[in-house]
Amino acid sequence: YALLPPYRVDFLHQIDVVEDIAIALGYDKIIPELPNVATTAAETPTSKFDAILRKILVGNGLLEAKNYHLTNGAFQLAVDGDEMVTLRSSVSEEYNVLRSSLLAGSLQMLARNKIHEYPQSFFEIGTVFTPAPEQVEETNHLAITIAGGDKDYTNARQVCDSIISALGMNARYEEHSDRRFLDGRCARLVVDGAAIGVLGELSPRVISHAGLVVPVAYAELDIDVLRLIRLG
Repeated sequence: YALLPPYRVDFLHQIDVVEDIAIALGYDKIIPELPNVATTAAETPTSKFDAILRKILVGNGLLEAKNYHLTNGAFQLAVDGDEMVTLRSSVSEEYNVLRSSLLAGSLQMLARNKIHEYPQSFFEIGTVFTPAPEQVEETNHLAITIAGGDKDYTNARQVCDSIISALGMNARYEEHSDRRFLDGRCARLVVDGAAIGVLGELSPRVISHAGLVVPVAYAELDIDVLRLIRLG
């Protein structure tokens, strides 16, 4: 076994020890050897589907964002609800729960970019976490965020319509109530009888928690379900 000094915070896995040994030995002294197995590299169906979504969303003028899986529990509770996975011993109060949706990270990104002009439009494809009896459930979601003085439900729906049309699917929008959104300005997106997400205008209560003063149109879709529907 190896004893690691406390100042070597870059060690995250056993392979990091192997890397340090290889550096000390010298890469030029390592004789390459091909493994005695036959493999063919290929993208996973999930990666292929995510790539298709990215092309559609970039074509709609959205930038891609990436946020941490960890977020602030108090902020998430205020904007999103209390169903969350809490860390047993978090290093920081700023990152003490696993995100239960992509909303908190999207709002925090808007808050960090208030100094820039509007509209601001971006999307994120990422994993969300929900507590379960035996283990934490992980699902892949897509968040669409459009902020600006004249942005509303229509803008979020236009992007969702573009996704559904490009994927060759049929969908309908049902009236929906969600405390995160304005009453009457929220809908549930249903594809082939399966509810895959919600969209609409975020309520002033949610927006104010991020220190924002502009309307925000938002959509969040379960792309695991969407991918399964498309693959049949």
